[in-house]
Amino acid sequence: PWPHVEINNFLQEDFANDIITNFGDQNFRDKWWEYLKSREQEYLKLIGETFNHDMTDLSFEEFNWVPWPGTETRERLKPIHCDGAAKKFQIMMYFGTKTPNGGELTFNEGNSETIAKNFPFTHNKLVMWPSTRETWHTFYSLIGDTRYTLNIPISNEYEALEQKKQMLIIHEEKLE
Repeated sequence: PWPHVEINNFLQEDFANDIITNFGDQNFRDKWWEYLKSREQEYLKLIGETFNHDMTDLSFEEFNWVPWPGTETRERLKPIHCDGAAKKFQIMMYFGTKTPNGGELTFNEGNSETIAKNFPFTHNKLVMWPSTRETWHTFYSLIGDTRYTLNIPISNEYEALEQKKQMLIIHEEKLE
């Protein structure tokens, strides 16, 4: 439905398994973040070439690690949405069971239940796409097992800061 990259077995298997083992460990996370930041310009250049996109003024926004506990039935973990305007690219990596049931990412046709593309959950999978007002997506739970998600947004830092300021203003107004 829009340009994207999907890579199975993205990381070396030993490292992918280390991510699951060390998922909550701050030292592990910090070391990986330092490594990514040290190679950021190289990776941004490659992403820009892949998507034919100018990466000027973009950087990795600090990534987040999210363990989504398994559920008894397939459940949507987030509403169908587009990411904020400051986010220019989305990189999602998935780790967990090797025999999953559920856990898929979907690209949707607008803000509708119609699925334009389904990405079955697979341990050690990367999916990346440009973030626009048309890139509607959502994801679902794994049944009976934890789904570990690593999210690395690529953003314009200034726009991201301005967006956060606007969100604070809105929240403060609602509190008053």
